[in-house]
Amino acid sequence: MELWPSTRVAYLTLFCGTTLKDGKSNPLSNPKVRQALNYAVNKDAVIQIVTLGLGKPMRSFMSSTTPLFAGQDLYKYDPAKARALLTEAGFPNGFETAVYSLSGNADQASILAIVQQMFGQIGVKLRIDQVDNPTLTARYREENFQMRTAAWTNDIADPSQITSYFAFYPNIHSLHSQWQNTKVDELYTKSQQETEPKARLAQYKEIQERYSDAAPILFLYETPYPVAFRKNVKGFVQLPLGNNLFEAVTVER
Repeated sequence: MELWPSTRVAYLTLFCGTTLKDGKSNPLSNPKVRQALNYAVNKDAVIQIVTLGLGKPMRSFMSSTTPLFAGQDLYKYDPAKARALLTEAGFPNGFETAVYSLSGNADQASILAIVQQMFGQIGVKLRIDQVDNPTLTARYREENFQMRTAAWTNDIADPSQITSYFAFYPNIHSLHSQWQNTKVDELYTKSQQETEPKARLAQYKEIQERYSDAAPILFLYETPYPVAFRKNVKGFVQLPLGNNLFEAVTVER
């Protein structure tokens, strides 16, 4: 078994719009609630149980192997702070919410079992709705969800791709979460025309900081790619973007 660097991150998308599709008000529209949910989850415990300790906590919405990554320590496990934030947000007794996950996915089931228990400790009751992939995708694109399980791997070795999906509202409403920060939109647009490396680094640093503070996702973990070989296989390479390269592969006999 070999572990290869990756750009893969696992997280929960949080719907940030003020009103749900059924017309009910959405507690997750309050950034203090989203911050509270992040403080409520022990990321190290999730990593130990789900990845057998091979992952590490997300420090940005992008992986640490993404160019111009500017991460910080995010939402260390602190249930007392989580409860205080819920009280400040007007939910001293918590609330009920729901999450969509892919039926039959063992990792997602394990993640949500842990999250459900930890949310319960701060008074948040989480209903887990397991659905097939077409339903999961449809609810996502319709922006008809409160939370959903998700993962991302870059296709391009540049932060512009992941940022255009996660944080730039005009593209797909920031992962269909309806989260919007006009300054982030402005910074992203400028970054697409910026050629000076230090200026571009500063733009993406501010984007990541603003995104982390607003917490439109539940930050979970990033993981390497595990690849199993026979000992006589030589020359295989897996890129951080997820591509498997077989051009130089040989099998010794």
